[in-house]
Amino acid sequence: MNKRFLLYLIFLTIAIIFHVFTIPLIFGVSISFAPIFYLAIIRLFGLRYALVATLIINGISYTFQFNEAFYFLNVIEVLVIGSLYKKKGKDLFTWSFVYCFLLILYFMIYQFLFQWTYLVNLLILLFFN
Repeated sequence: MNKRFLLYLIFLTIAIIFHVFTIPLIFGVSISFAPIFYLAIIRLFGLRYALVATLIINGISYTFQFNEAFYFLNVIEVLVIGSLYKKKGKDLFTWSFVYCFLLILYFMIYQFLFQWTYLVNLLILLFFN
C-alpha cells in the first residue's frame, strides 16, 4: 500500500473520531477538532481529497449520529477555504479567517434583513428607551 494513501486513511480515521467525539461545554455547545484535520488534509493532499474526506466524515456523522443539516456546512467550509488556497496561495489561516468573517457577516445580514422581529425590537429599544 502506498504510504501517502495510508497517511490519508490515518488522517481520515482521526478526523472521524474527532468529529464524533466532541468536547462538550455549557448550554449544549461543543467543540469539534475535526476542522483542524480538514485543513491539514487540504494542505497535505489537496482540495479534491479534502472534499472527499469531508463528505465521508459528514456522511457518516449525518447517518449515525444526530441527522443535523449543519454537518454539511463543513463541506462548504472545505470548498471555500480549499479553493481560495488553491487559487490565491497565502496560508490556510488567512482563508479560514476570511471564511469565518464571511459566515458571520452572512448571518448578521440574514438576521437584520429577513428577521424583522429583531429589527423592530432594536428600533423600539433605540427610540423608546
